[in-house]
Amino acid sequence: MPYLLLEEKAAQVLDLSPYLVMGVLQTFAYAESLYRAANPRYSDDVIKEKVTWRLQRRDILERPDPPLLWVVLDESCLRREVGGRPVMQGQMEHLLQVSETPNVTVQVLPFDSGAPPAAEPFTLLTFDDGSAPVLYSEAQGLGRVIDSASVVATSTSRYERLRADALSPEKSLRALREAIKEYA
Repeated sequence: MPYLLLEEKAAQVLDLSPYLVMGVLQTFAYAESLYRAANPRYSDDVIKEKVTWRLQRRDILERPDPPLLWVVLDESCLRREVGGRPVMQGQMEHLLQVSETPNVTVQVLPFDSGAPPAAEPFTLLTFDDGSAPVLYSEAQGLGRVIDSASVVATSTSRYERLRADALSPEKSLRALREAIKEYA
């Protein structure tokens, strides 16, 4: 099953974002900057269409029964200046706003936490309907859904260690507020 359909059904979305903010939490300007950097030959219309599609994923957070979204953001997501300072300020403000909702938790994995138990982006999805959890992994724009119980279990263990190494949710909110001030 395609990832986006699984994401829509998920009760929990647990994400590791080691370099860039995950798509469902991106602002228009941030997503547009990413698409322009990766696809410099795309027309403005094509880029705007792709960004619009990406931002439609936010609908899962606004439905009556949204999934629990828990994101571990590497500190580099706060420091990598995508699109310039105003774009980053807007992105950090959006992250702060979304992370203050009851179904979204953001934790920042600080640089001084040492070697992370995982360095590649991945997303774990769990379901309330009895379906087995799955892992989504992406590289070079090619994503794949993995349902191997052992791979999902290993990734879940790594995710738990990442959460333990990250700043608390409250300290992560402070880190986002500091990033907003730095970009202002």
